[in-house]
Amino acid sequence: EPKYTGPERRKTPRKRRRPFRTLLLLLWLAVAGYGAGVVWLMTQETRIVFQAVKSLGDGRPPFAFGQIDLPRPDGARQFAWIMPRGETDAPWVLYLHGSPSTVASGVNIAHYAMLRDLGLSVIAPEYRGFAGLEGTPTESGLSADATAAYEYLRTVRKVASTKVILYGWSL
Repeated sequence: EPKYTGPERRKTPRKRRRPFRTLLLLLWLAVAGYGAGVVWLMTQETRIVFQAVKSLGDGRPPFAFGQIDLPRPDGARQFAWIMPRGETDAPWVLYLHGSPSTVASGVNIAHYAMLRDLGLSVIAPEYRGFAGLEGTPTESGLSADATAAYEYLRTVRKVASTKVILYGWSL
């Protein structure tokens, strides 16, 4: 018998999806998506990690404190709140606040009070890009800001390095 060649017979064979090609396509899409995510995170790192608050805010400690300008090698303006305990020999806490807050935020003021109740003097520097200070916060910039406060304690206040306690959170 001859082969049937009627109109309902396909002239070309059906294409079957090849599972290997589909798997490769899905793998390529996953790698491309992952790469795009990594690039986005790298470009947005500063904005995500350092959520700088632009204004200082209204909060103030209920005890005596002072605001000083910290000398910085690059000449940029930086300030810090100092809260001496009264005793000249009291240890100092270099308090490095977290993000997103400023030296004037309520949680930081509560920490200052707690540290002072323990008999410690406190210095709390503000970071570049926070509380109206110029600049963009970066890891190296915040490190330089903390170092400026430490150097102030060591050179201006003449505090021994054994009497300086570093305390920080979030950043």
